[in-house]
Amino acid sequence: MEILGGAGEAVSDLKQLFSLAEKFGYAEWIEFDASIFCGLAYYTGIVFETDQVDVRIKAVNLVGKLFALPKQQVAQHYHDLFLEFLKRFSNKSVEVRVSALQCVKAFYMASPSGTESHEVISKL
Repeated sequence: MEILGGAGEAVSDLKQLFSLAEKFGYAEWIEFDASIFCGLAYYTGIVFETDQVDVRIKAVNLVGKLFALPKQQVAQHYHDLFLEFLKRFSNKSVEVRVSALQCVKAFYMASPSGTESHEVISKL
């Protein structure tokens, strides 16, 4: 059964995100909920939202691991998501900030000369 139908870049991006999450065993951490978009008409990309620190840490670790996949260039293909991920360095939770730093370390080690490496360093 196909949950997401239709064509379009946003649906395609969501399908790919769910596919990658399934492939790497993180599908149980992701849920699509269109109801959170009320009043968020200015968002044009994927929105992640939660007040639970443990869920935010899991999300940071999931996305961080995807960005650190060698030779996949996930950060280049999903650059807006990558920039949003870098904002986790200023998250209100210390645990989330530490998780983001650990993920960025893995990302940087996998691609120290990649085009996004400069962005990582500038956000630190």
